[in-house]
Amino acid sequence: MSTHPTRFMRTSPPGAGGRLGMALRAWRDACVRACPHPTTAAVPGTVARKHAAVYRRCVRARVGVRSGVVTCAQASGEDMGGALSRQRLRHGAAAALASAFVAALCIAFTRTTGGVAEIWLANAVLAGWMLRAPAGVAPAVAAGGFLAMLTANRAFGSDWPVAVAFAAVNVVEALLVVLLLQRGGVDPRRPLDERAFALGTAIAVFGAPALAAGLGAGLLVWLDDAAWPGAFLRWWVSDSFGMLTVLPVAFAVHGPAVRRLLQPRQLLEFAGWLVLLLAMVAASFWVFSRVFVLVALPLLAIAFRYGQLPASLSNLAAALSLVALGSLAQTGRLGKVPHDALSSLEWGLYSAAMVIGPLMVSVSAERLRERGRELARHAEHQRVTLNAIGDAMVACDRDLRITEFNPAAEQMTGVTRAEAIGRHVEDVVRILNAATGRPMFSPLREAVASNRPSSLESEAALERDGAPPVPVEDSASPIIGPDGAVAGGIMVFRDVTEQRTLARQMAHLARHDALTGLPNRLLLRDRIEQELRGIPRGHAGCVMFLDLDRFKHINDTLGHAVGDEVLRTVAARLEGVVRDSDTVSRQGGDEFVLLCPGLVEDAEIAELVERLAAAVQEPQDVGGRALSIATSIGVARYPRDGDTVGELLRQADVALYHAKQSGRGRASLYARELNRSVAEVAELERELRHAVPGEELFLQYQPQYDMQSGAITGAEALVRWRRPDGQVAMPGEFLALAEETGVVGAIDRWVLDRACEECSHWVADGLRGARVSLNVSLAHLDAGQLVTSVRDALDRSGLPANCLEIEFTETHLLRAVDTAPAAIAQLRALGVALAIDDFGTGYSNLSQLSAHDFDVLKIDRSLVSRLPDDRRNVAVVQALIAMARALDCTLVAEGVETMAQADWLRGHGCGVAQGFLFDPPLDPARLRERLAVQTRGEPARA
Repeated sequence: MSTHPTRFMRTSPPGAGGRLGMALRAWRDACVRACPHPTTAAVPGTVARKHAAVYRRCVRARVGVRSGVVTCAQASGEDMGGALSRQRLRHGAAAALASAFVAALCIAFTRTTGGVAEIWLANAVLAGWMLRAPAGVAPAVAAGGFLAMLTANRAFGSDWPVAVAFAAVNVVEALLVVLLLQRGGVDPRRPLDERAFALGTAIAVFGAPALAAGLGAGLLVWLDDAAWPGAFLRWWVSDSFGMLTVLPVAFAVHGPAVRRLLQPRQLLEFAGWLVLLLAMVAASFWVFSRVFVLVALPLLAIAFRYGQLPASLSNLAAALSLVALGSLAQTGRLGKVPHDALSSLEWGLYSAAMVIGPLMVSVSAERLRERGRELARHAEHQRVTLNAIGDAMVACDRDLRITEFNPAAEQMTGVTRAEAIGRHVEDVVRILNAATGRPMFSPLREAVASNRPSSLESEAALERDGAPPVPVEDSASPIIGPDGAVAGGIMVFRDVTEQRTLARQMAHLARHDALTGLPNRLLLRDRIEQELRGIPRGHAGCVMFLDLDRFKHINDTLGHAVGDEVLRTVAARLEGVVRDSDTVSRQGGDEFVLLCPGLVEDAEIAELVERLAAAVQEPQDVGGRALSIATSIGVARYPRDGDTVGELLRQADVALYHAKQSGRGRASLYARELNRSVAEVAELERELRHAVPGEELFLQYQPQYDMQSGAITGAEALVRWRRPDGQVAMPGEFLALAEETGVVGAIDRWVLDRACEECSHWVADGLRGARVSLNVSLAHLDAGQLVTSVRDALDRSGLPANCLEIEFTETHLLRAVDTAPAAIAQLRALGVALAIDDFGTGYSNLSQLSAHDFDVLKIDRSLVSRLPDDRRNVAVVQALIAMARALDCTLVAEGVETMAQADWLRGHGCGVAQGFLFDPPLDPARLRERLAVQTRGEPARA
């Protein structure tokens, strides 16, 4: 009978030795990865003291000489092998000593004349050792056990064959126990559960001992002619006793159980129980006839109270005490041997049966305690979770009496947990309708009654003593008991004041303009629809479209912050003019729409329009600037002009367009005739978009003449558009529309490219006076693309830069104060001449003029047309001529149509003039002829 060193089980977790081996292997792998070359091996910063030799070997390997040096991996592997060998030797020796000692005691005290010890613990000791031994040392433990059994049997007189046979059978039994337990999935490092206990009992108490008893009994029959049944029974009972009393200790010894037992209070209690147990064993042995019944009582108490480890130790102590006392009584050492004295075999059998009950109780109690600990952990986790969550939680029983109340619920209700527990939930959590102030049923009531989740209405609020109601959001669910019936309910609710405030704000923003706070397009359409639905009941009114004139100029030149302030001021003024029943809305940009129910008479509409226009036009002080802005207004009436939202808004927009076409600051009532003009404009816009790609544009040139010599000094390029119907449109007929639709940029680039290309041919032919000037749009200047376009046009055409003149109007300079200076400077760097057109008609001042350093000043035809009769006009032109002379600029007079105008300009020093008096705009071929005649030395004009 002996123990068997267990093979390493892949399914079982590593013990202390296994973890050590794994750590060494991981440490070795780390060294291999960090040390691809022997001279660069890296050594971990922390090495276990017991493996310092491995560390030193690796250090030596890291700093080894040029050749013959082992790597870190080699060094660590060698030392790991050595450590494992030493570990096997230690375990084998220890197992041999323990097995030899236990075997010797069993043989000395319980072996009968039949040659078999009636109590045999050595196999259980060996099996337990192998089960708990580190991986890889099982052969050493088995070998040590075999030598121990052999030595013990030889020491007590057994022959060599008998001693070897008995030792082999014992080792086989221990190995069989370990192997079958491992194959059955029993983990020796965890407390036994019901399955492991049943399987372990079947294997270690019945199966393996029975097999070993069969082999041993056969040996006894063969060697000593013993009766096989008797030998089998003695062998089996003695081995089963050992397995039943010793092996559970091996399973019960694990970290948490040992730590709990070693706690001072528990250790003291257990020691008291153990002393009481042994005292009862001793007392009952002599006093009572039912020894096993009496001893079982404290064993059951210990098993139920303390668990498997104390129960296993108590069972072992009680069983060994009883067997020892029984053996002494049988041998007469305690006095006269009674006639009915039990043999050691009987004591062992009865003792083994006695400990089964406490073992089973300890297994069940351990499971219950573990479940209790798990429930306690779960309850603590639940308590911490409930206390940590920000939502209020209330639980109740089926009678709606509160059973749980977390801190968030305390804070929201103002009721402490102690005050809430046991009270009716509706007395503590009082829900009311925020809109009506009326009490509402708790959703817990509905959840418990209907056995389904419930929630509060959207307008629910929590009533609190001495504080305003708090908007809450809630969900409640029933709690189902083990019997499937509703056992109570749980409700979670939270303060949603911020969420509802945010929702209201979002809803407001969805239907109102963020800048002005006015109703937006969505809300306006909703209100118009409501009004139009009342048409059958006699509802009538009007819709007004308001557009701020020149607002884009303010926004572009003074910045968006100023533009936003202007819009807010206009919005406030419009609301101050209209009635409470009217709606003022902002549609985006600088466009406002007014809904005026009941306003249908022309006089009433006109009176409101005048007040609106006056309010908008009143000067505003924005950032220290006094700004005045006009508005154009279009009006459509319902149901007269439309009975749907889309139709009504479309008609008001048509009226607004008509007002803007009539001039700035105008108002217009919708009339059906306006649709016709709008359709014409739409057709014009459609055709204009195809003008450039369709090659429908062409250039004419108006020559500029020197007032003294009569020579052509250059020509101004003028764009024309031949529409699909063959009519030729002048710039004034389509350029404004081109600016509105964004087509003007493409037109500018086409004019620039064509003028440079044609003028380059004249220059290449050596024609005198081949110089071209052209105007650019504000859109081109604002976009910052003018310089790039001019440079590209000059490069493509090869025209010298000094043969090109770019004209700016005073309006351009005022409306592009941010971009114009940089553009002008870059154009001057290219060598292009710069002219200011329509001079004297805008709002320029001398500082603005001198800042840009223009080459040419052009007097507008509106000033020239009143010469020489208008005295005031004469004074203005004289001042302009003097100004040009002072700034060293060439002065060009536009629109000269009479000899009187020409003579006056020539007499007062104006150098260059253009107009129908000299030439109308000419086709490129006609201008080339004039330049060619001039080049030949002949007069350019007949």
